[in-house]
Amino acid sequence: MIARRHVLALAASATSLVLLGCASTESDVSRRSGPYCYRNARNRPIVCTSESTPGLDVEAEAKRFDADPDALTIYVVRSGWGDTRHLVAVSVDDSRPVETVPQSMVRMRLRAGIHRIAYDFEQDHGVIEVHGAAGQVRFIRLSGDFWVWGSSFGWSQEDEEIAKRRARRTRLVGDLRIL
Repeated sequence: MIARRHVLALAASATSLVLLGCASTESDVSRRSGPYCYRNARNRPIVCTSESTPGLDVEAEAKRFDADPDALTIYVVRSGWGDTRHLVAVSVDDSRPVETVPQSMVRMRLRAGIHRIAYDFEQDHGVIEVHGAAGQVRFIRLSGDFWVWGSSFGWSQEDEEIAKRRARRTRLVGDLRIL
């Protein structure tokens, strides 16, 4: 009888520990390579990329914002208080799009010249042209607003220091090199 009680107590304890790991709100899964999920203030996933994202080492290197002497580097930063839950595809020069989520960024290293960067979200489409030479770094912001009566996205260019501050608070979801 006592042995049976000890076995049951041990089994219950082991089950509790296993379930405790599943119920943990802290997860490093979203910080490794693999799909990335944007989470709300309650740490619940709201929207996830369908493809793998760069790992933490690539993100740390990108967030140094170093110029590449052989390429024009463009950071697309998606950040805004009204942007809460949708996937938005971003592409450069009609290349394969990268999915962005709120509070994310894409680094693009491209040959010098003029490039057309586009976003696609449902019926909303927008294009911005970015000019630059090899060794330059440019920042563009993709901001979205969602209201009961509708939603919209738009491109803007900001002061470099403000853009860097915004970018440091985001997750790198795409790292393109097209030379």
